[in-house]
Amino acid sequence: MKLSPLHCIIAGMVGGVVSHFIFNTAARKILRARELQVVDEKKRTRVKMGMDDGRPFVGLFDEREKARSGMYLDKNGEPGISFVDSRGQIRLLLNMEENDPQVTLFNEGGSDAISMGSTDEYSTIWICDQGGRERINMAVLDSEPFLKFCNRDEKAVIWMGLQDEDAEFVERTCDDGSVKTVLKVEEEPYFNVLDDEEIVWSVF
Repeated sequence: MKLSPLHCIIAGMVGGVVSHFIFNTAARKILRARELQVVDEKKRTRVKMGMDDGRPFVGLFDEREKARSGMYLDKNGEPGISFVDSRGQIRLLLNMEENDPQVTLFNEGGSDAISMGSTDEYSTIWICDQGGRERINMAVLDSEPFLKFCNRDEKAVIWMGLQDEDAEFVERTCDDGSVKTVLKVEEEPYFNVLDDEEIVWSVF
């Protein structure tokens, strides 16, 4: 059927409208905004995605619109995930620091309770008291395990571990870091008492 000039004009207009709709629909797949909020049926904010001081974040909120979990990049571009209790206190943090993973558990007061981390050189677990002071350290350093006990000033007072081809040792130190007693098992067990790092008494 031969189209009249009017039909051609109408067809062209329809084609232009359809083409415009298709391309605009494709463009709408990209949403650009400073912040996006998702609300529930009661219009309460439950999810936020946006930028905070130039850093991206995603936050999850409870029914009272209190933040309970968040995922973010810090100022150095390292990722982290935080978990928050009902009082607004962070209780668990999973993050990266200089490309090394870390996990930190916090007590109700916000102080460190347990901290775990790993690098190419060591893997370690710190256990803290209620004030956040590091009191017990378990680690594998240079492929050798050790256990360290610290006083309230976070100074090591007892060391236990393996070294020198599986030789077992226990060291007791003073607050100034000087070694006072050494119990060690190499080929045979021995016990030393030291003063100014000099052996003053030995049993073997």
